[in-house]
Amino acid sequence: MKKCLTLILCAVFSINLAISQNLTPNHFTSVNGGSTKALDNVVGTVDKNPAPAFNQGNAKSEISIGTGTGLERYPIYAYFGYSYTQSIYLQSEIGQSGSITKISYYFNGATLANSNDWTIYIGHTTKTAFASTTDWEPLANLTQVYSGVFTSPTGPGWIDFILTNPFNYNNTDNLVIAVDENAANYDNATDKFYSSTVTDLRSLCDYSDTENFDPAAPGTAGYHQALIPNVKITIGTPLTDDIGVISVDLNGAYTPGTVSPKATIKNFGTVAQSGFNVEMTINSTPAYSQTYNVAASLAPGATTQITFPNWTAAVGSYSVKVKNLFVDLNLGNDSLLKNVNVFASLTNAYCLKGGYQPAKFFLESPESGFTNLGTPLVPFGRGGAYVATATSEKWFVLDSDYNLQTIDTLTGVATLVGATGGIAGEFVNGLAYDKSTNTLYASKLSGTYPAFAFNLYTIDQTTGVMTLVATSPSTGTFLEIACNNAGDMFAIEHQQAGVGRFYSVDKTTAALTLIGTDMGGNVSSNFQDIDFSANDILYFTASMGTDGTLDGLYTINTSTGLPTLINLFPAANTQLVGLGIKKSYSYVSINENNNENNFTLFPNPTKDLVSVISKNNEIIKTVKVLSLTGQLIYSENVNHIATTLNTANFSAGIYFVEVKTNNGVYTQKIAVTK
Repeated sequence: MKKCLTLILCAVFSINLAISQNLTPNHFTSVNGGSTKALDNVVGTVDKNPAPAFNQGNAKSEISIGTGTGLERYPIYAYFGYSYTQSIYLQSEIGQSGSITKISYYFNGATLANSNDWTIYIGHTTKTAFASTTDWEPLANLTQVYSGVFTSPTGPGWIDFILTNPFNYNNTDNLVIAVDENAANYDNATDKFYSSTVTDLRSLCDYSDTENFDPAAPGTAGYHQALIPNVKITIGTPLTDDIGVISVDLNGAYTPGTVSPKATIKNFGTVAQSGFNVEMTINSTPAYSQTYNVAASLAPGATTQITFPNWTAAVGSYSVKVKNLFVDLNLGNDSLLKNVNVFASLTNAYCLKGGYQPAKFFLESPESGFTNLGTPLVPFGRGGAYVATATSEKWFVLDSDYNLQTIDTLTGVATLVGATGGIAGEFVNGLAYDKSTNTLYASKLSGTYPAFAFNLYTIDQTTGVMTLVATSPSTGTFLEIACNNAGDMFAIEHQQAGVGRFYSVDKTTAALTLIGTDMGGNVSSNFQDIDFSANDILYFTASMGTDGTLDGLYTINTSTGLPTLINLFPAANTQLVGLGIKKSYSYVSINENNNENNFTLFPNPTKDLVSVISKNNEIIKTVKVLSLTGQLIYSENVNHIATTLNTANFSAGIYFVEVKTNNGVYTQKIAVTK
């Protein structure tokens, strides 16, 4: 999972205005290096006396928390390539409400030249300690206040971080500070920070030389300790005027057509605001630029969603920027950027939502939600696989009564194929299709948790009957299986401690070989599945974490075993099984009608470029590409005997190419592969 250096502040500090440790008074100051919200600010730098990037309020206090001189791995672990930490500071340690504009840590090493890419988050929390190694404060509860690369200190001293996005602390809750360090290399084991011992377990740290952690899905911490890094917090009067953009409310992926762009803003200040403008721009052709006037009063702390005029989206990749045009006292949260992709078509993925409800969603945009198909499946579902052959496409699922069923992908109606032969006390849960041999496989767990025997079977697609291939010499809770286009099989395991692991599976002996060390996060023992897409990407519908907030769609790197978040599902605890990703392996490369000799498509199938050539030197007036359902994907005026189409941004599948000449309209099928 991707990681960047992030600091999380939990509202928990004790006021200690006098520093009792006589620290060297060197100060290294870092102006924000450009967070996702700070699109218009300067790049980070080190300055002895930097000018503030915004009005920091007045009546500022510098609150010091911690007097210890122990050298620890907080707020970052510089001896490793990546680290992610969270620390809690108590309200009793802070004791003052207001706008936090600067955070400082005392460094007692030689250099951070390879550990200076930080993102800092602050959030209110009711936690007084972290209950376990996975009890991270969710990213949704945190506000990014700083992100950038700063100039490394050259020796001991305080490192000051001037926050581009000041945080208004309420002096009621405790405070979490999270730091996500993204620089790939590492410094020395002695490059540490001063920390103080506390009574409760108030700090978490995870670290790696290979995994850049994602603060949205940080996994299991390597350290869970009763200490906090010493910190100085500069806090002043809350800002009166502060309107910020908090989200660009667009999906990550669309098909061509009309899109309704939206964004959400929040009044972070202490005074109600109205009559200000918010602008959205998209770098499309033609360019999209629209301004919305917020006429109604927006109360302090309130949010509102803005709907901009429709945008006509064409295939391509775009940057969408939303900017608050209101001149306020905090420039750091005025702008927000989101990347949006428009594909010729989106890939359907089918699943059993909550274990029962047949549904579909888009691989490219899992955050856009689900479409229910028919009525819930009875009994409870388990593994799934999508089987595409030259004659048919079927979504197979296993159920908890040891049956194989097919589910209609339009209506959600389930049809019993037959009993697999499983018996009570066993778990027939994994299902995988090997297209290279047209073989459907099932996995069965027998024995007792957590040391189940892993049994690999073939399963008849017409009767559901299973035939044993082999029993693995390994034991564990191996949950789901999947095969790639070459027929290589993989499996995921749930360990008793919750951590997931990833394996390759020998289809002859059922032997399992661990890939990497672990998947960097919790894996549920009940709700998840894996399947490959047509372009051989392994997807993982994961019930991650301990509270459902990390449930989403991930890809798994089959070389390292590490998952990468595509996006979270729109609601927590969205638990999915029975995954089957739509694919078609029976590509058509011949013409489909009586006019087939009027033009040539080459190559067909194609990956990116295809030539459209008139056979009789007829002038081609227009070329259109349509989906199998007749949706217009692409159109071009040609007025020549040949042209070249770029299909690199098309999803894998079958399309119609329609050519118009003075003598008529001609159509052929083309297959796009990835």
